[in-house]
Amino acid sequence: MNILLLDDDELTLEIFRSALMLNGFSCTPYKDSSLALDEYEQDKYDLIICDYFMPFLNGIEFAQSIFNKNPEAKIIMYSAHSDKRLVQKAIDSGVYDFLDKPINWAKIMDTLNHLKNNN
Repeated sequence: MNILLLDDDELTLEIFRSALMLNGFSCTPYKDSSLALDEYEQDKYDLIICDYFMPFLNGIEFAQSIFNKNPEAKIIMYSAHSDKRLVQKAIDSGVYDFLDKPINWAKIMDTLNHLKNNN
């Protein structure tokens, strides 16, 4: 499974990238949502994992731009500062799952393995 990883925080990107690679996933990290959107290719990524709070485009705006390119895209979003309205807004926009920081690694690995086995 090839994952586009998007977060404006370098440390979070590195932690995610390392954890994903240790679990057999391939990922390409991006710090800039505009660059990630420009380089997104429908057939290149099986999944996008992104933060909600980012400069330029927030996670929902980014997701909507991705869905315009690929309505079938799978996106998992996360945030350290979420509330029920934000989570519901993300889910209503088409996001597959929304996670709170700190990340529950067992939950995200279960979600990733479920997606991997059902594609």
